[in-house]
Amino acid sequence: MEAVQLFGASVPVVPLLLLAAGLLIALLGKLLRAPFDVSDVFLKLVLASFVMGRVVFVLLHLDAYRDNGWAVLDIRDRGVDIYAALITAVVYLAWLVYRRPAQRRLLLQIILPVALLSGGSYVLLKSYLRPPSLWPDLTFVTLANETRSSQTVSLQTDAQREFTLVNLWATWCPPCHREMPVLAAAQHEFPQGQFILLNQGESAEVVSEYLLENNLQFEQVWLDAQSQFSQFSGNRGLPLTLIYDKQGKLIDGHVGQLSRATLMEKLSGFKPKK
Repeated sequence: MEAVQLFGASVPVVPLLLLAAGLLIALLGKLLRAPFDVSDVFLKLVLASFVMGRVVFVLLHLDAYRDNGWAVLDIRDRGVDIYAALITAVVYLAWLVYRRPAQRRLLLQIILPVALLSGGSYVLLKSYLRPPSLWPDLTFVTLANETRSSQTVSLQTDAQREFTLVNLWATWCPPCHREMPVLAAAQHEFPQGQFILLNQGESAEVVSEYLLENNLQFEQVWLDAQSQFSQFSGNRGLPLTLIYDKQGKLIDGHVGQLSRATLMEKLSGFKPKK
């Protein structure tokens, strides 16, 4: 899920690895007595890659930003085209090596090994942090049933649609608040999918009051009083969004706030309602 748990918080892997890489490059620069600031070179490389990756991502999802242009600057959704960012990093590094022949060997000795180490660490962490690929054998209480007969329901019960999106959230979670309108709109745009708002650890009264106050309506609001799904996924941070196919296999996920653009990217394999 591309996030690790540190001191009770969910921290995205990519920024964490970039920070570690920057510190390692600074250390190697000192040890090798580089005649120039290697950290400055690294920061410019990262900045150029991020900006280009963000620009390409925005252009690919321009429709999602038409109604809210300021959202382009809101990078909390981590909307970056990874291929554009990687290509920019390679081109920028090649340009540096070409323009600085006297420093070429030192640049390659420091930045290239750190880049390979960071990339390998990312692949390993992504594989290790990925939650189980199939739905858990867990049952929950729907919000409507909680006020009547307290009947339980499982994730397998209504899995006849093309996909099922499960969003773990809580009323005390600010990023959850910000992405609620995005999920509500997507629920109407993708009627072939099932959208489940799985509240973590709160009572029916608290959830009902929150939805009513914010004028939010969802077809499926379930209660996970013991936060079982958070434990199952291995991710304590909220919000967490998981997408399953009709066979109940995990096909994608996102840790943290979803913007309209990032959600449309996650659902790009399905056609929205015209």
